[in-house]
Amino acid sequence: MSDNRPSLMVRKFLEDNDSAVVLRQKQKASDSSAEDCWTGDRDPLQRQYCFFYGTLMDSHTLSRALKSSRPPPVMRRARVTGFEIKLWGPYPALLGKPRHSVEGVSCEIVSQTQLDRLAAYETDKTG
Repeated sequence: MSDNRPSLMVRKFLEDNDSAVVLRQKQKASDSSAEDCWTGDRDPLQRQYCFFYGTLMDSHTLSRALKSSRPPPVMRRARVTGFEIKLWGPYPALLGKPRHSVEGVSCEIVSQTQLDRLAAYETDKTG
């Protein structure tokens, strides 16, 4: 008799994913700080930090890239190791370089909308 169930790996993934969805729903219900401080959006993105080392180190430029009239959240000085800055045309880019570090800032990103806007800003330098 053939077994039409998904593989063990797929079942484990689905179990973990279902657990994560339930947890996010509970967190949303109890945590009003999950609201996006720039757009008011609420989505299931786990909070994460982005590292900025170029023009986005400026809070006004970051707000413009995120298309927000609200001030950005706190930006903290940060450093990544194992990289150096090289110019890619007129734009700075990080390249792997052992024993080097790059100074910049980090900022908490709390929504997929913010990530999408950052990606659009970084890939469309004409706007």
